[in-house]
Amino acid sequence: VINSSNQQQLKRFAVGPNGCEVTGIFATPDKTALFINIQHPGNWPADANALVQDATAAASGQVRPRAATVVIQKRDGGPVGV
Repeated sequence: VINSSNQQQLKRFAVGPNGCEVTGIFATPDKTALFINIQHPGNWPADANALVQDATAAASGQVRPRAATVVIQKRDGGPVGV
C-alpha cells in the first residue's frame, strides 16, 4: 500500500505519450515482463462535432497515432520493478 511514509521508495519506469491512457497493466507470474497498453494517443481532447476533429485522421503531414501494447523487460532478464 502506497502512503505518505513510503512514497520516497517509488520510481517511475514507464511514461506514455501526452494525452494517452496507460491501461491493462499485467505482469508475468515470474515478474520478468510487464505489459502495458497505450490507448488514445494523439486524439484528445476529442470534439463532440466529428466535422471539427476526426480522431482517426492524422494531422497534415503526419502518421496517425495508434494504440499499442508495450512489453517492458530488464536487460538482465530479472524481475521488473524490483
